[in-house]
Amino acid sequence: LLRGRVLGQATIHMAQMKSEADAVEVGKILGGLPGMVDVHVDLERRSARIRYRRTKIAIEEIMRALHAAGF
Repeated sequence: LLRGRVLGQATIHMAQMKSEADAVEVGKILGGLPGMVDVHVDLERRSARIRYRRTKIAIEEIMRALHAAGF
């Protein structure tokens, strides 16, 4: 019960992620954010599945970091 409140999860779609280098960069960006528990980048689907600690970071901050990097 508590785990659902503490851990957030999301699938983020990024049309701008077009190459393996982009996928690696997205993985580095997301993996470097505080509170990230799990990151799975899927180039074919142009998306990233994430799990994160809501007590450490908000989804809005995650989206801002990706947007700032051009994704």
